[in-house]
Amino acid sequence: MLTARAFRKLHFHAIQADYYDDPETGKPREIDVSASMQTETNDTLFVVRFCIECKLARDKPWVIFTSSDIKLADPARIVQRAASSLGHALLENIHKLEDIRNLPVFLIPERPGYGLTQSFTNGQDTPYAAIMSAAKAAIAEANDADRFSKLVAPVCAIVFPVVVIDGLLLECYLDERNQMMVEEVQRGILVWRSQIVGMPHTIVHVITLQALDDFVHEAEKTSLALLLTCDKELAEIVKSLPKKSYKMKK
Repeated sequence: MLTARAFRKLHFHAIQADYYDDPETGKPREIDVSASMQTETNDTLFVVRFCIECKLARDKPWVIFTSSDIKLADPARIVQRAASSLGHALLENIHKLEDIRNLPVFLIPERPGYGLTQSFTNGQDTPYAAIMSAAKAAIAEANDADRFSKLVAPVCAIVFPVVVIDGLLLECYLDERNQMMVEEVQRGILVWRSQIVGMPHTIVHVITLQALDDFVHEAEKTSLALLLTCDKELAEIVKSLPKKSYKMKK
């Protein structure tokens, strides 16, 4: 509820307990919050969406394992996102633009995360389930946009998976002397070597409740920049597509 409210305060359309079809099983699954902004230009719907899984973790801290050895080139950190076909085409078109590269949601920290777990547990891997849910919801939204594009009208969708935790988040890494360091952090970014979203990496934001407001402001800045400054690039991409005769539903 707090996550949905934070997004609504900055004029996102936020849905709680939203449903998506699991891209692997086809079964309906629930995502805690789906928050989006959208615009329409030249009969093309352009949507920027955040699929958010929320977890309570006050008793057992989550640990994100990070390393400065993990590198992701500037083009990759822009392009390797969950997106519809039009969304991917747009990201390929704009990834060289400096203003786009500097948008906060596209930035990657000096030490990205490569793994996420919860301490003091030997049962269900809650962090793994959370990032899987957020990532699957993101690609499901992108797939829905592609289906809509084929049947009704073009949709450009760019989707970011996010996990918000109410609890302690720790970062674990090796320093220059190969000493293990464990520090409390408010947020991290998991650059996961998994192709859930159809890319070599699945990039997931992991945010504590304390950092939520800052992240939502960054989400707003990124969303508005994409929606308001990429209309010409998107129009050119749509113009180059084969003409279709869409059957508009009444």
